[in-house]
Amino acid sequence: MRRLHVLGASPEERSRVTYVHPTGPLIVSLASLELRNFLKAMELKPDVRISEATAILRDIEQADVATAHFWFLGANPHSYDFFTARNVIAFRAMRDAEGVALPDNQKPEEISYPRNPLKRLVAMHASSREFVTGLTYISPWPRDDAQRR
Repeated sequence: MRRLHVLGASPEERSRVTYVHPTGPLIVSLASLELRNFLKAMELKPDVRISEATAILRDIEQADVATAHFWFLGANPHSYDFFTARNVIAFRAMRDAEGVALPDNQKPEEISYPRNPLKRLVAMHASSREFVTGLTYISPWPRDDAQRR
């Protein structure tokens, strides 16, 4: 019997997938949170032992890395969020007649959380180049229809 990894299919199977619905990673992310809470709860019960807790925690960590782009509160922003924030700062500077001023190293806590997280997720599937600022975002999950959604 083949064991399926928490993150899904084998590399060969993943290469045949042409479309992944955004709810798939969301479900994985929520499941990892539930598993983490379950393991913490079981630590409080001295008579219960999870035999593969270390392997489960490793899978949870891999799921967290694979779904970090959702940017749940308390996590770090994605490169798309830095791209967007730097453009906002540059356009504000131009509006205020200060010229284009791009911050070099923004800290994650300086990045504003998006007003519309779903719109953000869709936009993350399209690469973008801002001609005025010269900034570029290359999507790790490019989709031809991302800008039409």
